[in-house]
Amino acid sequence: MWLLGLFALLVVLTYGLARLTDEPLRRYMEYRVNQRLTGYTVRMRALHVHLWTVSFDLENATILQDANPDPPVANITKLTVSVELAGPMAILHALLALLSRSLGNIMSALFGWAVMALLGAASAHEKAWLSALVGVAAAWPILVGVVWPRIATFTLVFIPLPH
Repeated sequence: MWLLGLFALLVVLTYGLARLTDEPLRRYMEYRVNQRLTGYTVRMRALHVHLWTVSFDLENATILQDANPDPPVANITKLTVSVELAGPMAILHALLALLSRSLGNIMSALFGWAVMALLGAASAHEKAWLSALVGVAAAWPILVGVVWPRIATFTLVFIPLPH
């Protein structure tokens, strides 16, 4: 039941955040567009942000030529801009990119203390190689067990057990 309540709270907070950002984003977008245009002015009446669909709706926008403001160059009743995401794959890709960028720091944190405890002080270059070596030494039973489970079982049979 608490999971349903948490989901409802997330929906309400997302909706509230989107409504709170509508007017500041409309003002900012209107300012930036007018800053870049020469000889024209853009007026935007409403901007609605949709966080769940990663889109926004621009409503009742008018483009005016400064020299001849009447009639307007264009009246845009509604314009919808959205970003197409490939669903969960986009999130997975972002997580994998983050993990691959921080892999060096993660390995250093995991195996740096082991290298220092086993081998003493080492230079930064040596620490990187020694951390990789300690990582492989720690992970080889798991890696071999996943790829070749029969070979891993056969190898582990020869490890003597204490009585």
